[in-house]
Amino acid sequence: MPKGTPKEIVGTLNAAVVDALAAAPVRAQLAEPGVALPPREQQTPEALRAFQRAEVEKWWPIIKAANVRGEQVLAAGRGRGTCRAQCGLRAE
Repeated sequence: MPKGTPKEIVGTLNAAVVDALAAAPVRAQLAEPGVALPPREQQTPEALRAFQRAEVEKWWPIIKAANVRGEQVLAAGRGRGTCRAQCGLRAE
C-alpha cells in the first residue's frame, strides 16, 4: 500500500483481507502448500509491519554478505527452476 494511505482505507482493506482469510476454502487452499496464518487478532497492519521489519533484520546481513542484487533474483526467476541454481541455493 502506498505510504500515506489514509488509515481508514488501510483499515477497510485489512478488514476485507482478514475476513477473506477466515473463509474455510481460502484457509484450506493456503494450508495445502503449508502457509501458516497468524491468529485473527494478529492480522493487523502493525503486526505485518513488525514481521516485515524482523524479516529484514534477519535476512539482510545474509543477502548483503552474499552480494545478492534484485536483478539477479529477477533474472533467475525467468526460467522454471533456475532461481535456486542461479542464486546458489541448494534444493531441499
